[in-house]
Amino acid sequence: GVAESLQRITILSLTVFGSLVIIALFLSVVIPNSIVRPIHKLNKVTNQVAKGNLSVRVRDVNGAEVKSLGKSLNIMIEKINNLLNAVKKDEENLRAAELELLQAQINPHFLYNTLDTIIWLAEAGKQEDVVDVVSALSHFFRTSLNHGDGMFTLREEELHVHSYLQIQQVRYQDILEYEINIPKELFHTVIPKITLQPLVENALYHGIKNRRGGGRIEIFAELKDGDVIISVKDNGMGMTETRLKQIIANMDDKNHVISGNKIRESYGLYNVNQRLKLKFGEQYGLSISSVYQEGTCIQVKIPYVNPKHAALS
Repeated sequence: GVAESLQRITILSLTVFGSLVIIALFLSVVIPNSIVRPIHKLNKVTNQVAKGNLSVRVRDVNGAEVKSLGKSLNIMIEKINNLLNAVKKDEENLRAAELELLQAQINPHFLYNTLDTIIWLAEAGKQEDVVDVVSALSHFFRTSLNHGDGMFTLREEELHVHSYLQIQQVRYQDILEYEINIPKELFHTVIPKITLQPLVENALYHGIKNRRGGGRIEIFAELKDGDVIISVKDNGMGMTETRLKQIIANMDDKNHVISGNKIRESYGLYNVNQRLKLKFGEQYGLSISSVYQEGTCIQVKIPYVNPKHAALS
């Protein structure tokens, strides 16, 4: 009777309790996983975005709330990506405008001096020199004013700076020697146009011209650790340590090189350095070393382009 009833009730109670425990354990595993797993996916995406990868998107998540959160995250990533692209485009437009400003600053002054040189060569009866200078001047301006996509091969850049030096050597024949040595295997590497000419001009006007007895400018390139290093070296006056630090600081600070409408002497270096960084990344650009009374070396670091994939882009 009673004992049997109590036994049945006890067995039933234990059975129900055991079932509830099993169900509770099951739910404690399944429900958190259904929530944690999608959230973990969201977390992985946000971590990738934080590292600068804006190509990732949230996909295949369960749960209405998590799906909504994932959609919002995707929209945010897209907006960040669009904003960064817009900023980069604005930067490119700014650098293009600054390049034109640099050309506008250099070309009239350079043209005036070159025409003056042609006149005195003609008056001196040096017809062959006149032809050489006019030919070099024509090539220099044809390439300078050719807008295109703003990129040259290293070979084209070499020919452009050679034209410039050819003209300047006639003007400063008693004080200027130069040598250009670019290995043929690096000719296809691409570089923002008018990169080397401002550096050579800097070497001539701030190094060689101030040195008694004249000097020499050397341009050479080498492949190092997957990058191309182009050196513009002179044995001119060089710089004091204080002046060198100032020039290096000016290369990264526009406020130091443009004051109102006045463009200071280091603007050319600033312009070149910023264009290189914008095109190739912060790890690329200019570096300068100098010893007072001994000379200066400016190095250009750009990525090496494999000839199989060489394209002006």
